[in-house]
Amino acid sequence: MALLEVVLLAGPAFAVGARRQRRQLALVASAGGRSADLRNVVLSNAIVLGAAAGVIGIALAVVGMAIGIPTLGTLADQVPGHFDVRPAELALRVLVAVLTARAAAAFPARAAARTDVVAALAGRRGTLRTRKRVVAIGLVVGAIGAVIAIGGATHSSNGAMVILFGVALVELGLIACTPALIGWVGRLGRQFPLAPRIALRDASRNRSAAAPAVAAVMASVIGAMAAILVVASTTDQDGRDYQASLPMNAAWVDLDSGNRLDGNEVDTRSVVAAVRAALPVADSVVVRGPSQSCPLTKPNCTIGEIDFTNPRWMIRNGGSRALAGYLPNTIVDDGSGVTALFGKPEPAAAAALRAGKVVVVDAAAAGKDGAVRLTGSHGAADTVGTTAAKATQLTVPAVVVPDGYPAAQLIVPPTVAAKLGVAVKDLGVFARDTRAPSDREKQQLAGRLNAIEPELYDYIESGYHDDRAWMMYALVGVAAVIAIGAAVIATALADVDGRADLVTLGAVGAAPRTRRVLSLSRAGVVAGVGAVLGTAAGFIPAIAYVRATRLPASAIARVAGVYTAQKPPAQLYLVVPWLPTAAILIGIPLLAALLAGAFSRSRLPSERPSE
Repeated sequence: MALLEVVLLAGPAFAVGARRQRRQLALVASAGGRSADLRNVVLSNAIVLGAAAGVIGIALAVVGMAIGIPTLGTLADQVPGHFDVRPAELALRVLVAVLTARAAAAFPARAAARTDVVAALAGRRGTLRTRKRVVAIGLVVGAIGAVIAIGGATHSSNGAMVILFGVALVELGLIACTPALIGWVGRLGRQFPLAPRIALRDASRNRSAAAPAVAAVMASVIGAMAAILVVASTTDQDGRDYQASLPMNAAWVDLDSGNRLDGNEVDTRSVVAAVRAALPVADSVVVRGPSQSCPLTKPNCTIGEIDFTNPRWMIRNGGSRALAGYLPNTIVDDGSGVTALFGKPEPAAAAALRAGKVVVVDAAAAGKDGAVRLTGSHGAADTVGTTAAKATQLTVPAVVVPDGYPAAQLIVPPTVAAKLGVAVKDLGVFARDTRAPSDREKQQLAGRLNAIEPELYDYIESGYHDDRAWMMYALVGVAAVIAIGAAVIATALADVDGRADLVTLGAVGAAPRTRRVLSLSRAGVVAGVGAVLGTAAGFIPAIAYVRATRLPASAIARVAGVYTAQKPPAQLYLVVPWLPTAAILIGIPLLAALLAGAFSRSRLPSERPSE
């Protein structure tokens, strides 16, 4: 892609050079020179310039690295590697420069070979037409590339290469069609004022110079637009796939993460005070549950777990409302923390817990008789795991809370935990905030918790955040740099090539600002046509990527059937970010035109010697 951009950006320079040699080429033709001789004259210039550019570039690189490697090693406080100059590999780089320059001059040389001798000797520009078969071949190649990219997009390991190959064919097809499209756009000039009309006419007549510049803009925009669409689509999928770990703006402090090696647990009251002092807390609760871990210094402590007797009820009954998050699956509460856990008063649930019943969030867990069958596992733990585990089963009436945040799959009162023989301890502090905590408040909480115990972990739910937005605008910036460079180069060359027109405008009394408006219009034509083509073609690789990445419906059903406690994965859809797209389609041509106009001379030239 980089070599293609170099070829397309250098093409206009060779095209203008060939146009300025039209009279010399016509003299060669009139003296018996063949079309191949005219073509070789232009190609020879490209080979000489490419070889010179390659040698100069290699020399600068070698000298720069000879100085830079020791300097960088000193700055990085490292011993640099051996400075090795390999002539054979450097010679290949020079050959690449020569081949690149020759490729850039291919179309101008082809146009020079068809020079109208009579028109060139008479000083007339002549009329340049694009052969219909070239346009037809370009359309066929582009269509084949689109079919390969979109139709060949699969999950296979070579899917990316298939898409890349198809997109390359699309670009080559569009490049072949660009001269004809510029000629068609040039016909619209009669609808515009003087300066835009001249810009469109010059682009149409000098297609060998304008077409490569337009193609360079198009190639850069295709890559940027495709990447922007992919980033936007992936971001949209991630946003729909995001699963909150807590209610929005709620906070959780994990007390298990702060257990000291000496076996002494973190002071829960200090943690609650820190949370309430740092955050805008509306309600909080100390979450208690079965003890499932022990300090390393107390390997013989008792641990336990409370679970449903039939753990497969979720799969058989279509899933649970419980979300995967930081709160434990089983909570032990006497009814005082129900409001904080569910985010709203639940008098029936609070009364049930006080009466020795349990609370579940899914009606399927309670069964037809409205009771839950529980298993309490408990025993002494060593450094490896639980030993001598004992299991106690119990059937307890249940109350279902079908709405509100599913804080846990199961909430049991302390009396039930005691009957099951399971030890209970403080697992964390859960707080609901009145608003989104500020960064300063989050930092205050982190500082207060660090003062209590450095290992304490806290989390505040703030929802999904798009971390890729900067990438889209960075891609717009890269495309803008290339597009502006191509537009400026094409405009500068067109100003040189069209000096006679500027002299004529000055002679007939045109306003001085006409030259500036003309440069603005020329840059706008190049960047505008390239941006429109590139934006449209950029959808092809993006559609191919979405098609290759999307999961089939059977795969989603399979995933959803296994992980019923979580929502199935979101599908990937093509999403168009309108602001970055408008920046490419409208902003880049407008910026290129304004910059070209701002740096262009406003005074029209004349035929005086001082000019």
